[in-house]
Amino acid sequence: ELRDIGLLCDRRFSESFLAYRSAKAWGERRYRQELIARGVSADVVDEVLAASLPPAAGPASKLQGLVDREVARGKDAQK
Repeated sequence: ELRDIGLLCDRRFSESFLAYRSAKAWGERRYRQELIARGVSADVVDEVLAASLPPAAGPASKLQGLVDREVARGKDAQK
């Protein structure tokens, strides 16, 4: 009944959930588990995650991110 009158929308809920939880820096798998546990269909979860999350970074990108953070904290990049 709520879906019929536009008061309940899995897509809007999922988008809001991701925006609210983005500070937790969860991975895609965790977001997927949480949304499905809350009753959102897997198809909607896939669509929202594809539109909301950046592509997964490879090992080199993750390593560069770590180095950048350490340099920002004042550590020597050559060590």
